[in-house]
Amino acid sequence: MRELTRELPPVRLIAASTAVSAALLCALLLLAAVLGVAPADFGPLLTPAGSMGLAFAVLGVTCLGYSLKALGLKHLPTSTATAYSAGQPAVAVLIAAATLGEPLTPTVGIGITGVTGALVVLARLA
Repeated sequence: MRELTRELPPVRLIAASTAVSAALLCALLLLAAVLGVAPADFGPLLTPAGSMGLAFAVLGVTCLGYSLKALGLKHLPTSTATAYSAGQPAVAVLIAAATLGEPLTPTVGIGITGVTGALVVLARLA
């Protein structure tokens, strides 16, 4: 396995692993449907349109997102890439709150403040 990761560029490795994960997920959903053990919440995913939507989400959005991230990080200094990666959870929480209505609890606020404060300190030290 190490030889494979050394030979393939990160973007191809990410794309290949995401494609394999999507194929396994679709096979698992199909098996669950055939065996009748899929949870009721999975009903929409078991339709052709739902399966296509899931495939698009996994292959299109996830694979593209991770591939673009790998390409971008390849061209950034290590300190910038580390700061970017450290800030992602805080940004994800804010996006979830804005788009999905996720609650921003005091604990979440403390976490976001801590991450932001650490990034500001790191930026001033760099």
